[in-house]
Amino acid sequence: MDKQVDVVVVGAGPVGLLLAIELKLGGADVMVLERLTAPNLGIKAPSVGPLGAEALQRRGMGSALAEAEDRTFAAMEPAGVEMRARTFSFRGHFALLPIRSDAEREPERRMRWVDQQGLEAILGERAAALDIEVRRGCSAPGGISPFSRSDPMRSPNGACAGSTSRAWR
Repeated sequence: MDKQVDVVVVGAGPVGLLLAIELKLGGADVMVLERLTAPNLGIKAPSVGPLGAEALQRRGMGSALAEAEDRTFAAMEPAGVEMRARTFSFRGHFALLPIRSDAEREPERRMRWVDQQGLEAILGERAAALDIEVRRGCSAPGGISPFSRSDPMRSPNGACAGSTSRAWR
C-alpha cells in the first residue's frame, strides 16, 4: 500500500506522539513509525512535571491525566493517600532546580504521578482520535535526513513498505 504523508515522525514515545499531535493540529498529514512492536513496559519516568502537565491540559488531555493519576494512587492503596497529600506540596523541578509556585495562588501547578506508559497511552488515544497512523515494528533507514529521497522505511513484516513522506521528496 502506497501512502503519501507530509511528515513522518520516527518514535512513538511521549515526544514523538506529542509532536505528531501538534503537527496534525497544525494541518499536516502525519504518520508515526516505531521500532518496537508494542509499547515498552520498562519503568522509566514515574511522573509528568508541572510544565508538561500544563501543556497537556492546554491540549485537552487534562482530564485523562487526572484519571491516570487517580489510578496510580488507587493502585498504591493506603500509601497512595499519603503520597497524594505530599504531591500537593511538591511542585516539581527543572534540571533539579525547584520550580517556584505559590500553592495558594496556583494549586494546580504541580507534577502528576502518571508514569511513562500511562502518558504514552493518553497520547496514543489522542493520536488515534486525530486519525494519526502509528506503525509499529518499523525502522527508518540509517542517517535519515530531509535530503534523503528514496530510502524506504523498513520492517520485517513489510508494515512500512510503500510509505513515503512528501517532506523527503
